[in-house]
Amino acid sequence: MVNRTLILFAALIAGTFAQTAGCEFEDLLPEDYPFTTAGGNVVSMTTNAQTFDSMFTSCGVNTPAGASWLRNSGDWIQYDFSTPVNGDVTFRITALDNGEDFTFESDQGLCLVKTISDPTCVVKTGDSTIEAVGSNGGSVITITMPDNTNWLKITQTGDMNGALFAMSGCLTTVGENPSTSPTVAPTSTTTTMAPSAMPISSMPTPMPTTTTTAMPTPLPTTTAMPTPLPTTTTMSTPHPTKTATTSIIADCLESAADCPVRCEDAFGAVYNTSILFEADVCKCTTEVTITELVASGEEIEGTTNIDLQILLDATGSMGAALSAMSQSLIEMIDNIQTEIKTQTGFDAALRVGAVAYRDPLWAEAPTDNEHIAFTTVNSEIDAFLASLAPNGGGDMPEDVNGGLRIMLDQEWTSEHKFIIHITDAGMLGENGPDPAGIMYQDLFTEINDLGITYVVGRMSPAADNMIANFNEVYSVNDAGVAVSDPTEAEIDVLNLEGMGVDELSAAFTTELVSTIVNRVQSRKVVTTLAEWDICPATTTEAPASCPSNVFVSTADCLTDELCQSICEHEDGSLCPMTACKCETVFNEYASACCGGTCHDDYEELWRANHHSSFGFTIEGVSHEWDRTIEGCTQICKETESCDAFNVVENVRCEIIAGYTYMEPGSDCETCFVKVSHSEPTTTAVGSIDTLLRRNLKSAPQLNPRKH
Repeated sequence: MVNRTLILFAALIAGTFAQTAGCEFEDLLPEDYPFTTAGGNVVSMTTNAQTFDSMFTSCGVNTPAGASWLRNSGDWIQYDFSTPVNGDVTFRITALDNGEDFTFESDQGLCLVKTISDPTCVVKTGDSTIEAVGSNGGSVITITMPDNTNWLKITQTGDMNGALFAMSGCLTTVGENPSTSPTVAPTSTTTTMAPSAMPISSMPTPMPTTTTTAMPTPLPTTTAMPTPLPTTTTMSTPHPTKTATTSIIADCLESAADCPVRCEDAFGAVYNTSILFEADVCKCTTEVTITELVASGEEIEGTTNIDLQILLDATGSMGAALSAMSQSLIEMIDNIQTEIKTQTGFDAALRVGAVAYRDPLWAEAPTDNEHIAFTTVNSEIDAFLASLAPNGGGDMPEDVNGGLRIMLDQEWTSEHKFIIHITDAGMLGENGPDPAGIMYQDLFTEINDLGITYVVGRMSPAADNMIANFNEVYSVNDAGVAVSDPTEAEIDVLNLEGMGVDELSAAFTTELVSTIVNRVQSRKVVTTLAEWDICPATTTEAPASCPSNVFVSTADCLTDELCQSICEHEDGSLCPMTACKCETVFNEYASACCGGTCHDDYEELWRANHHSSFGFTIEGVSHEWDRTIEGCTQICKETESCDAFNVVENVRCEIIAGYTYMEPGSDCETCFVKVSHSEPTTTAVGSIDTLLRRNLKSAPQLNPRKH
């Protein structure tokens, strides 16, 4: 049997549940709920599913990235309506396998399957049930909800490994039955978040991730809460509005070592995250472009800082360029600020400087280079440019290296850095050190390290060889990141050849402005996603309690027996917790299970078996199970929220957080319960009448599979 484990659904609902042309693929993802229709009906979604982060295609039907993944038999999604509804609902389904059934039901009874667009891929197996004809089926399915429907539920049953769902943004209104009061939804709608797991080999490679939906189950209070960030984005701490996939609810991190785990748990499914530390604060960060921030749709405000240095060839042939730059500078700065505000929402704060270089080898005219350091006073830079006079340069190669050296000796502090080089000639030192012993390769190493965007205003073909040489060593790409391969980066060149003063002024205030703004939009900046305080250092006093009353040594200077004796003495105040620790102990229940394979009354479950290559990711940490009882025990010990685990040696290890009772398991199955947690009601050792009543009561949620 093919282990294709992927079924993806996109609910397409419009009007009174009829499709609306042009919006079939505007999908709502789990994070978008609750969703209010144009008619005022509030639609909520609850699920025990994961999410899958790639688009998938089957039988010509596509489903979007971010769809909910119903991985296990018994997994479900439920849509609740604030006002009763009726009518047709349409879903797109992909990657459905034979052996996986999906049933559609409501509080008013079963929902009938009305149409299937491609019966060669998907078929009805009952009035309210569908199944794939073979492997990787896909189709558009329309079902009919009864009158007075308050909730719609889709449940997966079968021996494969699951499904994916997403609802459409086409939902505008619903067929309402206002005289009917909403009924109470089934108790199984309390959301229990399924764990992340590695996909098996026949699935697409992206890893599914846990989704927080409209009714999140509270997580353990030992998890750290990030310090709330501003609701609007600023350049110093831009904050994309993409919702984190994990709710976090405690005061601080126990140690700096917890920072990467918390960051990965909260944001790893959405961002490529990294860690920054400032004093006793852990910061979870990522890199995004301003274009991505704008595309996120959030309100953006704040200031983006720009360092701009103008490198001018001030030799005799450059009179027109000097005049044009002088008369257009203020307008150019104004246009940069206006365009950045228009395109990104940010205010732009510019520090501008300039260097005028000449030819130190030409004796007939002054050869000194001139410069003005970074300034925020536009009139100062304007006065400097107006004072420049073109002199010297009769032998063509000029002191470019000298000008760059002056620029690089200044302090570059902004997120966005630019050198605008206007020239009609080549440079001294193209084939080795210049007369001052400076090599352009060394200068460009500094330019690359600073992430400076280099733009050349080319006024003559005489500059082409210099530009080509610079490109061989320049490695700052469009995102403002230095790359290892210079062929992945290229200097921007503005062709100014043959232009007079007015044309140059126009180019400086339009084309050059556009180049700068485009680079600002595509440059990556560090964004702070969340911050956590590091908790104050804990003392080495004895633990307040040790539920197992078992202490073991963690140091060579003590034995387990000595730790036990000291830590049991009187109130335990003499117990050296730097050398002894409270041991985690489990109670063992043979032929019983704590949830997962027998019932779904638990908060969270992580499963390792042959479907997952005997590995799983728990609370951001990857584990490989060695297929022994001891190995499963150790994984539970290392998992803070693990209350119990089921294990079948060589077959399955299930780590369980939060449950209330046990059920009889297979002969080879054993439930282990941490002594530190309250033991559940146990039907495995109860009366046969109690067992039968519980099984009858919970029969719809039972999972018949054992391995």
